[in-house]
Amino acid sequence: MATILVSLVSDQTIPNVLFIKETPNIDRYLLMSTEKMEKQGKSECIMEGSGTERSRFFDPLVVVEDSLVDIEEQLKTLDFDDDDHFLVNLTGGTKIMSIGAYNFFRNRQSEIVYVPIGKNIYRKIFPDAKQRDRDMACRLGVTDYLHSYGIDILHGDQMNSRLRTPEATAAFFEYFCQAPPEDLAIFDALRDFRSKKNTPVDKVNGLTDLLTRCPFKTKHPEKLSKYEVQYLTGEWFEEYAYTMLKQHFDLSDTAIGRSVKIQRRQNNAQNEFDILFTRENALYVIECKTSIFDPRSAHNLMNETLHKLAALRPDFGLFVKAFLFTLSEPGSGQDQIRPAQMERSRLFSIRVVDGTRLHAVHAGQETLSL
Repeated sequence: MATILVSLVSDQTIPNVLFIKETPNIDRYLLMSTEKMEKQGKSECIMEGSGTERSRFFDPLVVVEDSLVDIEEQLKTLDFDDDDHFLVNLTGGTKIMSIGAYNFFRNRQSEIVYVPIGKNIYRKIFPDAKQRDRDMACRLGVTDYLHSYGIDILHGDQMNSRLRTPEATAAFFEYFCQAPPEDLAIFDALRDFRSKKNTPVDKVNGLTDLLTRCPFKTKHPEKLSKYEVQYLTGEWFEEYAYTMLKQHFDLSDTAIGRSVKIQRRQNNAQNEFDILFTRENALYVIECKTSIFDPRSAHNLMNETLHKLAALRPDFGLFVKAFLFTLSEPGSGQDQIRPAQMERSRLFSIRVVDGTRLHAVHAGQETLSL
């Protein structure tokens, strides 16, 4: 007698991955899929995201998604024993696939469940039970979540790296928010050197004096490394937001990453995100901007940042939430967030956490809610 977990494959792989990881004592796994889903590698994503040995999976059962006759015939070809027990998750697939699987397995020793979208429970729908809803204890980390959608993390060992301690970055936050315009102009000029291996401090006018005023100690007084330049020109804000989120939501290293470089297996397309973290099996995508205005190009960055988040979010399924963190505040100035931009963010379902809120959270006057 074997216990076999049956999953129906569709675009949304997370319910299948969660239920596989949630359920112990399974002998074999069967994925009922379609030709379209196999071309997109969805069964492979479920296997990878669940972290289950491939040898425990049957070959994916490819059916005609809108044919009850084909679904029944395909299931009958499998070499099941009479005393096998089946645990069937109907969450994915098409409606016809769900009906076909239900009709086939309800006449065998089986339990049939459904995982409601966006809820960390699973619901027993056959046979009848007094307690139909069961809590799901499994919580996915960033890597497992991305693997479930066919996305690999490049240089994953660097996801939790920081150039400065949380205390040093908090001090820099306080300095930067009160810095005079001439200091901010020097940081802007330093952006031209972000890709240089080393930058002599005398290359940027005023930088030597600036480094005596700001709470940042260089490793070598006469030069800045590439990573120090990147920190001073904006990555300090990523580190600040990373630490704030990690501490506020008590996130483990596996549940959050900073400067996360990803690559999609389908087309090898690469992108980088300032912060990704998982919480309650949802993925949070954070873009960090110290200011929405670039003074060198006189260009407002708000709209293109919103478009980037909106364009990339579908790659992460239905369980993704997008945010823009910025020190800019609401208003009508060049470096302020205008009402039309806030309206656009709402249309894109992207929440903006602005400088007013960040200062209140930093001062302990407000708790961070996302």
